[in-house]
Amino acid sequence: MGNSDYYITSFYKDYVLRVADLQNVKTIAWLGWPADNNALARDIIKMCPKIEKSDCYDIVLGENTIQWDINKKWDISGYDLVICFRTSTFVKDVDH
Repeated sequence: MGNSDYYITSFYKDYVLRVADLQNVKTIAWLGWPADNNALARDIIKMCPKIEKSDCYDIVLGENTIQWDINKKWDISGYDLVICFRTSTFVKDVDH
């Protein structure tokens, strides 16, 4: 993302603050986000006083990233909050 990181993460952070009650979030799944150097995740997690678990799911594996492919069968359940930004362009079948 380069120089636009601050503006993009600020936009996403503001959106999450408007739609989620972060005071009661204990678990978060980040879809399409690698765990390495995830500035948005760090900012959001800091605003969740009850956070117990935050998992990153992505097609590109890195340290602490769970394998996830938006075009294969998947089930993300058991989370209080699921965040998925900037991944719809990779969907091959909208019905999937």
